[in-house]
Amino acid sequence: MKIKAFYFFVLALLLLGAIYSCQKEDVILTTNTMETNPEDTIGRIVVGKKLQNPYSVKNMQKALESLMKKKLVKAEDVEGIEINTTHLYIEIPTADNAMLDLFVQDTSLELFNHPLDYDLPEEGSFYQDTSFTNYDPTWLYTVVPVDHDLTLVEHRVLEECYLPNDELVEALEKNKSKAEILRLLEYEAYLITGNLKDTNGYNAKSRKYPRGTITVENTEGNPEGLKRVKVRVHNFMRVDSDMTDEYGNYSMSKGFLTNVHYAVIFKNSQDFKIWGNWAFIAPAHYYMGWHSASGIDRQIKKNSGAWKWGTVNNAVYAYNKLCQIYSIPPTPTDFRVWVLEKGDGMVSGNAAMLRRTYGLFGFSGHSKVINFFSKSIGFVITSALIYPLLQYALPDIGISVNTNEVGTDDVYATVFHECAHASHWVQVGSYYWVQYINYIITYGAYGNGTGVNAGYCGVGEMWGNYFGNYVCSNAYFNRTSGVNFDASEHWYNPGFLKYVDNISDVTTTEIYDCLTSSTKTINILVSQLKTKTNNDSEIDRFYGYYSDWP
Repeated sequence: MKIKAFYFFVLALLLLGAIYSCQKEDVILTTNTMETNPEDTIGRIVVGKKLQNPYSVKNMQKALESLMKKKLVKAEDVEGIEINTTHLYIEIPTADNAMLDLFVQDTSLELFNHPLDYDLPEEGSFYQDTSFTNYDPTWLYTVVPVDHDLTLVEHRVLEECYLPNDELVEALEKNKSKAEILRLLEYEAYLITGNLKDTNGYNAKSRKYPRGTITVENTEGNPEGLKRVKVRVHNFMRVDSDMTDEYGNYSMSKGFLTNVHYAVIFKNSQDFKIWGNWAFIAPAHYYMGWHSASGIDRQIKKNSGAWKWGTVNNAVYAYNKLCQIYSIPPTPTDFRVWVLEKGDGMVSGNAAMLRRTYGLFGFSGHSKVINFFSKSIGFVITSALIYPLLQYALPDIGISVNTNEVGTDDVYATVFHECAHASHWVQVGSYYWVQYINYIITYGAYGNGTGVNAGYCGVGEMWGNYFGNYVCSNAYFNRTSGVNFDASEHWYNPGFLKYVDNISDVTTTEIYDCLTSSTKTINILVSQLKTKTNNDSEIDRFYGYYSDWP
């Protein structure tokens, strides 16, 4: 069975569709489509010619022979240096690979969605093997130690490699001649395979350690550091990575003899991932091209396809940090955020928490999943698509951004809103969320507040609108006016919580504490709020400010 990932892409677009107009657009689960071309190739990289791998055992042996032929080393100099297989360069199919999910979660490995022995372009945001149709899932590539357990995952060994690790080099530092031989060997392997990318000469005795700063353009002020994401460098099979700090700084621990290829992997140390075009297998990638092994600085500009990923990443990170201040649970562990380009409007989002509502609470069984997607977004899921869909594709929240029409504050406002829903889910769980979703499926968006399970929606939207806006406007942007905040929005009136939060003996944390799994209606929420204050009359007064409660 070959999985047609094109359908996954369409599914993602449907899930992330806009709801109404250019006003604040969000819902737990959307019901309309958005105008995005699934054949859009902006940011796609196409690999160049196949290159000789300098780290193959064969080429390393040739390099050693070349050094000896040039009389740069003597036979006695290389005693104790054995060129044998230390690593395997492997290719992993993503379709029908039962244990792939566990393999992807192996944090000791660096997984690539492009081959490591082909020339790469300067910049881009995703790779698609030209032998695949449309958005079929491509292969994964990685380098593993020769003793790594590969019995559970389908794979193919492309080449046996010799990579003298840094520990070996350091151990030989006491014997300067042998340490230098390893460096000369690596250099010679690059030289004889035609892979030297340095143009300003070469010092075989020294390695360079990549370091620099990655920032994101902020339309509201100065550029922001790209916070706590992975920056990865590699040259063929020699790979290293580091997580940026809050200012976007990174520093590699491995040294490199030649230029390296730089990439940002949107996997955050706060345990969330930004998933883009390759949504059903791995976090979004932003390729920054070949640069000096000394490091690069890069600002991700608004005209880059990666701007929306970087901005959403920083917004989720900022939300979680602010949750610590207000003693509100942050987004759940292993949080997945789909971020795609929106074809019209501005920015929209949903917090379906689909990854967490599947299972015991109403969505177990393939037929129920098929029925769920059919009713919620009008998309027919075939039985052949169910397994990979459940394994890889379900998001927690989705954000779609029309990059040409929005600023940083617009993206932040939507992300904070959806993250506020995710914090709500932490307390109420999957069963509650299924009722929430089912209400929207049944009545279309928010309805008029009178349908079955309307209270789940009313409580959830009141909280999401209020808290998301509160921490975004006041705590992050330091504004007295809200970002896209409508106090009397629809029939659930999020301004009510704004008034309640201003009562002297009520805190934001106490409001959140009222959002229990039994808080199924607005009336129950009002009763819960009264347990947090000695000013019950104030609760009633603020409730009376709005006349359109259902």
